[in-house]
Amino acid sequence: MEKVHIRGSQGSWDAEVTYPDGRTERLPCVHAHYWQKEPTGNYYNDPWIPELRDTGKYKKLVEQISTVRRVIVTTDTVDLTKPRGAGYFQRTGYTGVFTIDEFEANDERMRFRFVNRIANPR
Repeated sequence: MEKVHIRGSQGSWDAEVTYPDGRTERLPCVHAHYWQKEPTGNYYNDPWIPELRDTGKYKKLVEQISTVRRVIVTTDTVDLTKPRGAGYFQRTGYTGVFTIDEFEANDERMRFRFVNRIANPR
């Protein structure tokens, strides 16, 4: 499994991945908090709230995920005193880079299936 360098910033919904051969790409980040194991596999199931779903940031995230079909999973602490999108998640690190399938984003949620871990952070 490749070891990659991942660099992002608090408040950004994507991060830069640098592979061992030197190539880089920006990938969308998703929270390990919403990773669910189900009988048919591992799924990401994020119950979006309307205030976030209607933003340009969300639309960019959906477009990026649906196009590249790869995501970075982040580890986070949750600050229940803050609303979603305004410091609710505080990034603490990265779990890895994954390919995904069965992507859907609708009025209720964003959901997809994790297919394969393709890289681990250094």
